[in-house]
Amino acid sequence: NRSSSGVGSIDIVIKMLLDCYSEFCENNSFGIASYLGRRIRHGTFEGTATSELHELAEREEYQHLFLCSDFKKEFDIWHREYDEMIETLKKSVLHIKSRKKPKGS
Repeated sequence: NRSSSGVGSIDIVIKMLLDCYSEFCENNSFGIASYLGRRIRHGTFEGTATSELHELAEREEYQHLFLCSDFKKEFDIWHREYDEMIETLKKSVLHIKSRKKPKGS
């Protein structure tokens, strides 16, 4: 057996990595595209990406930051841009590339 002798073990590892890549990245039914599609359709991608940020100002340990008007203003600007980026990712990019979704991958 080549793998137990160490001879050819690099070939085996490379083959396993290629198999994993094929299964998780190229498989449209069960791979990452399918997973992200479900997360997008069910709203969990957006929720995961934004929920903690939305709650940040309410956390006691950070309230002093949000009392500073300059910080709050800059945070609100950044947060709005972040939400817009998540929305763009959700609607246009995190999809399989097609005529309807040309920015998809």
